[in-house]
Amino acid sequence: MNDKDIITADEVMLACMNKINRFTNLIIPNVKDSFFGIREADLLIVSPAGFCWEIEIKVTFSDYKAEFKKKYAVSYFMGDFRLKKKIFAIPAHIFKAHEEQILELLPDYAGLWLARWHTTHYSDGPYSFLTICYPNPREPKIKRKNECRKLTESEIENLKRIYALKYYSLLNRKVNSERGGER
Repeated sequence: MNDKDIITADEVMLACMNKINRFTNLIIPNVKDSFFGIREADLLIVSPAGFCWEIEIKVTFSDYKAEFKKKYAVSYFMGDFRLKKKIFAIPAHIFKAHEEQILELLPDYAGLWLARWHTTHYSDGPYSFLTICYPNPREPKIKRKNECRKLTESEIENLKRIYALKYYSLLNRKVNSERGGER
């Protein structure tokens, strides 16, 4: 395995965001705050219809295994009426090395996406980008309408506020690092 095979959490997140229609869906990274209480969603997606789903990102097999040792890992999804589906996203090389154990641990309701680098060739040379492999090892089961609900306008506005604050924080860190910490 070379350095190109190592995929970071941010790269898996970017691959997921590339797969999701980011022009029509609201996509918010690292949501916890008051929305989930003690847990955190690596990516939370709100559809134009107001339904919500979650992507949990894991970049090592040990991190993936540890997820299922948490008290809330499996039970919360079925009891949280705000979530319509759940997907785990991992680097493709992790799946290749541990396929049987990964599928064994994966809850029956959850989907699995695999992130990898893809290179295509154009007349001016190769171009590499992150993508989610297709077909996926498993698509998520989608809750029926009576098992989940749309988010309220208030919940959606709260998520937008969280996203705006995250963007502000990111921009603030970037500007300060470019200026050497000057204020």
